[in-house]
Amino acid sequence: MGNEEWVRQIGINNAMIIGNEIGQDQQGNLYCTGWTEVSINGVATQGNSD
Repeated sequence: MGNEEWVRQIGINNAMIIGNEIGQDQQGNLYCTGWTEVSINGVATQGNSD
């Protein structure tokens, strides 16, 4: 296990933000997938959930 570099928490009271998978590329970058029913960082959803 490596050293923790940073942690960022996102969320809004009474809203769903769901994480599904975490993947890693050959360079060691991590990618998270999931969905939400609210905008995140000012990016609006395109439907009921994205």
